[in-house]
This record gives sequence, structure tokens and C-alpha cells, in this order.
Amino acid sequence: MCGIAGILRKTDRISPAQALHLAEDMANAMVYRGPDDHGTWLSPDGRVALAHRRLSIIDTSHGGHQPMLNHAGSSATVFNGELYNFRELAAELSGRGVQFRTRSDTEVLIASLEEWGPAALERFDAMFAFANYDVSERRLLLARDIFGEKPLYYVDTPDFFAFGSELHLLTLLPGFDASISTAAISSYLSFQYVPAPWTIYQSALKLLPGHYLTVDASLQVRSDRYFEFRTAAEKSGTRPLDDLADELEALLEETIRRRLISDVPLGAFLSGGVDSSTVAAIVRRKLGIPLQTYSIGFANHPDSEHFEAAETAKLLGTNHADQVLSTDVLSLGTHIGSVLDEPNADTSCLPTYLLCKFAREHVTVALSGDGGDELFGGYGRYFVTVDEWERWRGGDPALGWWNPGDVYLSSRILVFPDDVLQQLMNPVPTEAARLLSSMRTAITADSRPMLNVMRELDAATYLPGAVLAKVDRMSMQHSLEVRAPFLGTDVARFAMGLAADDCYANGQGKRVLKRVAERYLPKSWLDRPKRGFGLPMDMWGASTMLPALRDVVLSDDCRLVNWIPRKQLEAFVAAQQQDFHPYRTWSLFILEIWLRHHAGYSADALPDSAPASTRVTPQTPVEFGDHSARLAHADKISMLGEPALQHLNRLASRSQGPVLEIGPYVGGSTIAMADGAAAGVITVEIGGDNSSHDSLPTYDIVADLRQNLARCGLVDNVRVVVGHFRSAEVTAQVAAGLGGEKAGMLFVDTHPGTEVAIGLYAQFLADEAYLVVDDYQSEIAVEKADSVAQFVDAMVADGLVKRFGVDGWGTWFGQFLPGAVARLSGSLPAAALPCVHETGFSWHMYAGCEALSDDKSGNQSPLELLEDGKPLGPAHSMHDDVRKLGMGRYSHWDGKLWFSTSDNSSPLRNGRSYSIRIAGRTIALDKPQALP
Repeated sequence: MCGIAGILRKTDRISPAQALHLAEDMANAMVYRGPDDHGTWLSPDGRVALAHRRLSIIDTSHGGHQPMLNHAGSSATVFNGELYNFRELAAELSGRGVQFRTRSDTEVLIASLEEWGPAALERFDAMFAFANYDVSERRLLLARDIFGEKPLYYVDTPDFFAFGSELHLLTLLPGFDASISTAAISSYLSFQYVPAPWTIYQSALKLLPGHYLTVDASLQVRSDRYFEFRTAAEKSGTRPLDDLADELEALLEETIRRRLISDVPLGAFLSGGVDSSTVAAIVRRKLGIPLQTYSIGFANHPDSEHFEAAETAKLLGTNHADQVLSTDVLSLGTHIGSVLDEPNADTSCLPTYLLCKFAREHVTVALSGDGGDELFGGYGRYFVTVDEWERWRGGDPALGWWNPGDVYLSSRILVFPDDVLQQLMNPVPTEAARLLSSMRTAITADSRPMLNVMRELDAATYLPGAVLAKVDRMSMQHSLEVRAPFLGTDVARFAMGLAADDCYANGQGKRVLKRVAERYLPKSWLDRPKRGFGLPMDMWGASTMLPALRDVVLSDDCRLVNWIPRKQLEAFVAAQQQDFHPYRTWSLFILEIWLRHHAGYSADALPDSAPASTRVTPQTPVEFGDHSARLAHADKISMLGEPALQHLNRLASRSQGPVLEIGPYVGGSTIAMADGAAAGVITVEIGGDNSSHDSLPTYDIVADLRQNLARCGLVDNVRVVVGHFRSAEVTAQVAAGLGGEKAGMLFVDTHPGTEVAIGLYAQFLADEAYLVVDDYQSEIAVEKADSVAQFVDAMVADGLVKRFGVDGWGTWFGQFLPGAVARLSGSLPAAALPCVHETGFSWHMYAGCEALSDDKSGNQSPLELLEDGKPLGPAHSMHDDVRKLGMGRYSHWDGKLWFSTSDNSSPLRNGRSYSIRIAGRTIALDKPQALP
């Protein structure tokens, strides 16, 4: 089990070296997935960077190191998962002349792809997510296993295509759009998860289970299905149940045998239920192999399932261990909500987390019974729905209103059914309502038996979305690999062919599977209440959950209010006091905790906003060399600016202490800094010596700053200091804000020169600090380059920093002018300007101060912004009005043009043309575009 990540470069805005560093950063953000080894690879053409974290299971030698190249060195692969039938495939390939150098299943996967191409996927009995780059074909191939046991997320931008094993890895990429729509929030509340291929973020996607994706030499992205769990159309089968049980038992025997191959200790989960008990029974009684089993229970709860698990273990003769716990549900839930890469409201995340932690103390691999209910029909909601369906088809007048899609996709599976969701969201977003409607229509229109329709639906949605995502994330937090024999390819194909009555009849579910289990376990045990790994209800009842929910969603720092109005949250909490629903309460609690610990902001203020960065990157790529290695040495610091903000996360994580910004009015730089410095405290000083700042009401600036920082989830970590950076008063304010702590990173703009008292900084900086220089994307930066160089030299001379990683200031600044308009004395290009989203309804362009001035005095020329050739208005508004009111307002200040479109739509998507009229000349913006 491993973690994979990679980037395919589409343009030169990111250099090969930067791509490699970013891929490495992504991999290093999931060390728990692969603590044993790691590696990176850059393709010879510089187009693709791959990174890998390894949990060694099969061939623990260096022979299994990844990324792994093929024999010819013409392709590289990163692989997360296990190819269980690798021995059979290796034997077949050896017969075709393939020679193997290692015992690794990764090498067999590579050879299979070379021999059969994507058709090899149909031969695999495996759980996997992998990426393969063929250098000669310039083709990137991604693939995911048939049920989605292993996750795979990706993002496709104009400048790169990137992927990773976890969603939060993508937030480390430059310009990642962390916008979250109300529709995503609504779908999560309905299902407990955001259904694939969507994710909580608008800009990222999940690769669907049973699919592979290619990015070819022409950068075309295509996804294809290679497996579908398609259930049978028959209601009644033609084969005796015992014959089916014989076939299933043989398939399970072989499937489990393959999953016992391991070069590290292996055990099994045992809950006492049918599924996990059947797996353990076949290992012990059919295969005759010793087995270590694990279970957990809860103190002072007589119905704790560990009693039945111990009873089953004694019967089967496993070496059993259980752990009886008394856990703090809220503390554990808060922790799990913070570490989940994507919100998952499955309440069994908690016991699964505890079970995996306990098992990992003894083994590295564990077998589980996951998938038995979906494949063989074991959920109680199936039985109730099928019984009603039979009556409905028989013409029962009491069910005249009955509709299969509406009935199943109701409170029987939805945590927030339509009426409750409507009250909370008011209204339910169109996209979320449309998704539910289409699913209901598909169920109702399906002529197959209702049980098979439900099995197929859940195998495609609930199983990968809630169940397997829970198992993967909770197990990987402890570097434990979990294998699910019921999800083997041969078992899945068998289950697809079952008639509905083979799964459920006469009030009994999982008929075929239970017929197999009867051969090993007392029949009376199989009729006991369904067992999984769950928490006793009184551990997270109303007395526990309601105060916790109230504390987080009704607090002043609630994040959910960005998507759900506070009055509706208040009404929900009040309703829960009268009619408590634990799963709904838990869903909101976990979502709020997740939002507090992850990047994210509401996308709905700008429904058409493009998935683009809020920063401008250089047209000439910056080579950072062994940047990570330099940062490891205390006697060196690196100077970076906005085009290199993708490295701020690395900087912030290594800085000793908080981040200090000294400068004039805080704009986009601070927001970008916040994205990269979530681990630190940002102390911001607002104001400056520029008289234009005095016209801006300070309280509005502070409110605006906090609103923007809230998008980054950092409001709790931000202390705002208001004042002028040259004044004695602000010096005291900064000191008070830092509370005696020394800043490990100093964030300045190009305005400070040698006239600034360097000693002002001395009392705030740690002995070894990083310096970040901002605001050089316009011509003013070039003009100030010499001044900034003197400023830097003065800081070095005063011993505040030792030495820097970048020299040649004038040339260095000059590299980063991709969209600056030339001075009026020169030519005005008709090329597109960078057009990026700020906040609210505001967009801005870096226009360059001199380009919008009549003379060197800095006096502004009259300026008009035209939409389809017509002036927008009201003109020359305050920034706050542009952002909050929109509707065609614009303002120009400090070399930047803030504006909103006439209908608050996105200028990147609304198809309209925009131009600037200044000093009697019109500058056409051919097609405003967002540059990462």
C-alpha cells in the first residue's frame, strides 16, 4: 500500500524542476501512506514528474522501489495497491518471453501493460490506483480498481494536469482553486460523501472506479470504463442454492489465498458478523492457515460486539486479540474530521480508526469483510424496499403512490432527506436536486428486480463513496493495508450473475453467502442482528452531540455560514432538541470540523468563477535547483515573490515561528501568504505612509481582510495590527501581537527602501528567518528594484539574515512581467491581461501604474472599462463597493484595476469582450484569462 502523486506539464509556466519539487511535496504530505521508502522521477522530456511513498508489503527489498521503470527505461510507473494474481500473470508473461528482475507485483503490472495495454486491467484481481507514463508515446495513463478501494484524485488546468492519492495533496499546487459550491455541501449532507466523479472542491475530480484515464501527446484527456458491476435481470435463478454456494466457496478460497500473500505480518478483522466471520472461517477451516484476528469493544456496554467476535474466534481457532475502550467520541471525531482528506460522515469512521490503530500494533496487513452487503444483498433497507416493491407490482392499493426511486433514495439511505435538506439549505441547489432526480428516475425506469437495482447502485456509489473511503483513510492513517476478498474480480463477476431471489427471499438476505457460512458456523449465529464495527448509540447520543454541534455551528467562527445561512443552522439545532437525529447531527459536526482544517471558500458568490489561481506566474520559469536541500540549512534563506508562491507552503512549514508582514495596505499578497502559511500565525499591519490609504476606512479593511482569510480557514490564527509601519505606535502593536514570539518569516513588498529603519525589524525576527519579497508584478517593481536591493543589503549588514539564494535583482524582477501594460510612451499591446478573481464580485487585472498615468507625477488618467464596447458603471467606485455590490463597478489603484461585470458573471466565461479606454486610446483585452 502506498501513496502516489504526479504532474504533467502543459506549458512552461512551471519548469521541470518545479514540477518535480511539487510532486515530491505532494508525496511527502502523505508519509503515513508509505513510511518505508520514497522516490521521485522526472521524465527525460521534462514533461512528467512522478513521486511515490511506499508501504512495503511484497518484495520489501529495494527491488520494489518506485517510481519503477520498465526494462527499456521508456516508461515509469507509480502504483498504490496490490496485484493479487501477480504470480499467475508473471507465469503467463514468462511464457511469452518476459524476464523479471524482482519479486514485485509492480514489475508484473508494468509488464502486463506493455503486453496488453489497457486491456490488461480486465485481467487484474487487484486493488489499485496507478499512473504510468510512456515516454515514447508521451502518454500518461491513470487507472483505478473495479470498486474504488484505492482513491485517485486529479485536477486539469491550462498549465498542468496533476493527480494524487488524496484530495488535500492537490491544494499544494500553484493556483489550486479551493472553491466549494453549495451543491457539493448539499450532496454531502444527502449521501454522507460527495458522489464521484465530483469532489468537495469544484476544480478537482475523482477517477471513477473501474475506469482508466489517458492524457495523450496532444494533451487530450479521455476517461474509459473497463469494468462495470452490472447485476442480472432475472428475479429467480435456475440453479440450486447449494450449487451456487459450492461455486462461491471455491471462488472465495482462491481469492482469499491470493490475499494471504505477504512478506509482512498479516491478520484479519473479526466483528462477529457474517462477512468477516466467513473470511476467517475459510482461512482457518478451508485453507488450514493460522490466523491472528482483531476486534474492539467498548467498556460498560453489554451489547458490544467484541463478545460475539471472541466467541467466533474461539470456534474457528484463531489467535484472537481484542481491545476494550472507553473513548471520547467528540475528541476522536474532531481529530478524524481534521485528518480526512474529504468529508465523510460515516459514523463508523471512529471504530474503524480505533480498530486499525490496534491491529497495526501487531500486523501490517488485515483482511476485512467489506463489500459483502452490497454484492450479496445484506442491508435491511433492501428487504423493506423489496417487500414493498413486490406488493406494489401486485397492485396493492395501499401503495398506489409508491415509486421505487423516490422510496429508496429517501431517509432509507439519505441522511438528509428532501424535506429536511430543503429546510436547512432553503433552497436545495439546482445541481444537487438534479443529481438526486436523475438517480431516482434511473431506479424507477429500471425493469430489473428491485434488489438487483439497489445492489448495483450501492456498489457504484455508497460502497466507494462512504464505505471504502472510510476504510482506506482510517487504515492509512496508521500505515495499515486492508484487503477485502469479497471485492475480488472473480467474486464480483459471480455476484453480478445472481438472480434477485438468490440474494433475498422469505425475509432472509445474503442467501448464497450464508449458505457458504453455514458450513463453518452455527446456523443460529447467522440470524443474529447485523454486526459491523460501530459505536454504541448512547456514546454519541443527544446529550453528547447536541452541545458539541451547538458549540461549533452557532459560534462566531463557524465556517458553515459561508454556505448555509446562520438562521437556518439555528433552526436546525433547535429542531434537533425536539427530535434528535444522530446521523444528521454527526454529518454537520464532521463537515464543520473539516472546513476548519482545510482550505476552502464559497464558490456561490461568483457562480461562474473560473478554477484559476489568484496569482500571476512568470512567463520565464524560475529554476530553484535543490531548493528543499537549501532550506534545510539554517545559514541560508530564500527570497521568493508571488510567481513562486507555490513554495510558500514549504517555507512556512520550515519557518521557526509565525509570519510577519510589514507594509502598506494589505492586498492579495496576504491572502496568498495565508494559503501557504496555515501552520503559522500571521500578524498583519495595515496602513502605510501612502496618503491614498488614509481615504480607506480602516474597519472596512480589517473586515475585508478577515473575510478573505476566512476563505483559507485561518481566522483563528490571524492577529490584525492596524497602523503605519514607520510609527512607534505600530511597533508596539506588532510586538504585542507577536506576544514575544519571534517571526520565522518576514513578508515585505517592494515599497520599503533604505529610508526605512532596518532596526524596526530586528526585535521581531528569529535568528534564522526567511524573507519573502512581494508586489513586483508591475512596472513599479522594476523601478523599485534597486531600492529593494539596498534594503536587502541593509538587512544582511545588520545581521538580520545571513545570505540569499537569489542575486541580480534588476534582471530577476524583470522576469515577472507577463501581463504588464507598457508605458504610454511605448506601445500598448492588445494582448490579454491577467484577470484573476479577488473576493465577492471583484476581479482584478495587473495593469501597471505607469500605463494608467499621464505623467511621472503619478496622477491618474481618466479611465473607462468597456464591456462589449459600452462603458461600465458606476465608475470609480471604492474597492469595497466593487467587491460587495458588483454590477459593473470598477476602481483603479496601485497599478491594479478592480472591476465587476454588469451581471456579476465571470469575465472568463460569459463570452463578452472587455477593453480599457484611457487617454483617448482603447486597449482591447482579446480574451481575459486567469494565469496560475
